[in-house]
Amino acid sequence: MSEIKIALAQINPKLGDLNYNLEKHKEFILDAKTNEADLIIFPEKSLTGSYLKDLTYEVALKEDSSFLLDLYELSQDIGILFGFVEESKNFEYFSSSLLLFNKKIFFKHRKVFLPSNIFNEKIFLKEGNTLEKAEFLSFNLGPIFSEEAKHIVSYLNLLYSDIIIVQADLPYRKDIENFYLNLGKVISTLLGSYFIFVNRVGFEDGIYFWGNSFAYSPKGELLLILSEKEEISYINLNKEEIKEARISLPLIKEWDRYFNLFPTK
Repeated sequence: MSEIKIALAQINPKLGDLNYNLEKHKEFILDAKTNEADLIIFPEKSLTGSYLKDLTYEVALKEDSSFLLDLYELSQDIGILFGFVEESKNFEYFSSSLLLFNKKIFFKHRKVFLPSNIFNEKIFLKEGNTLEKAEFLSFNLGPIFSEEAKHIVSYLNLLYSDIIIVQADLPYRKDIENFYLNLGKVISTLLGSYFIFVNRVGFEDGIYFWGNSFAYSPKGELLLILSEKEEISYINLNKEEIKEARISLPLIKEWDRYFNLFPTK
């Protein structure tokens, strides 16, 4: 498969309201299926809301929870990447993303770097320990969260990803939008990869989430940027653009060399 159609689902989840958020996911997934998307991407903690604090334990779900059954069913012939608070078998709690496809878990990522910001995630959540790629429909995906996107080691672990996917639930502060736009341009150019950033919108407890999800080409060209409102948008990505970018500016080979010189433990 040389082309993939991706839906960016920029939603406004309600804090702690799993039922409302599930219905919102279903609405956007049905739209994506109608438009024949191969993959739909939701923001970080899209199923739970962001500013959870003590609600963390109330909204946490196991990966095989019956509450997720509708999402499993809807994943026939479409990949669904969403964010939630995961409860492990040992009652540990993670900010996680699940990629469902054909009614099964295709890939799971647990957030490795927890920020020290207003969410106080380090108090309520445990850090994951791996950053890995997922091969989906012949494309290597590199799914990470916005905090992980700020750490250069994340990209050393995701070398040769065709598509870097950043799921975000970022509250607005001065210059934060420009930071991620600039980051996307630099990383897409250096790696010769698509860079897709999916942020949420809305307010929670007076905190504003600005959206403006975007996509960059493997040559660092801005392909798409969304508004500050809830919406879904589509983009077609193809392998030929990745090939052309890596031939014309083969910087990724240098990254590969650095990785071998300074391996992560």
